[in-house]
Amino acid sequence: MVGMMQTGGQIPTLDVRGLTLRFGSVEVLREVTLQVPSFGITALIGPNGAGKTALLNAVTGIYRPQSGQVLLDSEDITGLPAHVIAKKGIGRSFQHLELFQRLTVIENLLVFRDRHFSGNPLAALWFLGKTARQEAEQRAAAEDVIDFFELWPYRDAVVTGLSYGTQKIIGVTRAMAMSPRLLLLDEPASGLTREEKENLARFILRLRSDWKVPILWIEHDMDLVMDLADRIYVLELGHCIASGTPSEIRDNLEVRKSYLGAT
Repeated sequence: MVGMMQTGGQIPTLDVRGLTLRFGSVEVLREVTLQVPSFGITALIGPNGAGKTALLNAVTGIYRPQSGQVLLDSEDITGLPAHVIAKKGIGRSFQHLELFQRLTVIENLLVFRDRHFSGNPLAALWFLGKTARQEAEQRAAAEDVIDFFELWPYRDAVVTGLSYGTQKIIGVTRAMAMSPRLLLLDEPASGLTREEKENLARFILRLRSDWKVPILWIEHDMDLVMDLADRIYVLELGHCIASGTPSEIRDNLEVRKSYLGAT
């Protein structure tokens, strides 16, 4: 069935069921159903305007769908505020960076460690006991992510002075600084050079194999998608027209006609 895939009998990390999103009379998503298993890379492809980013916005609470469900590890998170959903463990990179340009790289990452802090404001004010220990722990966690993404040369650099390609990698790094249960990537390869895309591909594969974080990945570079994805969903005009392995999507006539340009 289009939009439904087997997850080996396991509960999927993300389970989107019949999601519909409208703005006035414009239907942006129409009964979209997809699953992200607890392991692997799930790609979401489709032409511009297909509704891919709108789907991520609905999953993360930026948009509130009119119908359907979003389940995170079987918990219904449909329509919850964005900050609540983020604290439940969904990390996300954005198509248009959305970094804190006046902060350093390490400071950008520490902002996204916020969900791991606890304590009272008085202890935080005086930087005592548990607060001091937590600060050290969160800095160590952020340093681990910097090491993973090989960003140590830029650790204390202000983001605004860095190249576009480096900032795109920082966007993925910041999302991973949350230690998320699920990682959403919105066109992380857009605007990158071929060498930068190869580095990004290496990091995505290592996230899959070393950190085993499930990934839902929007991408237009079909070479990357076909090489890296374990499964692919295809959106067209807000509707899921196909799902399957890379080879199944490559051979799907409807997909080839509507998106890959084949006749």
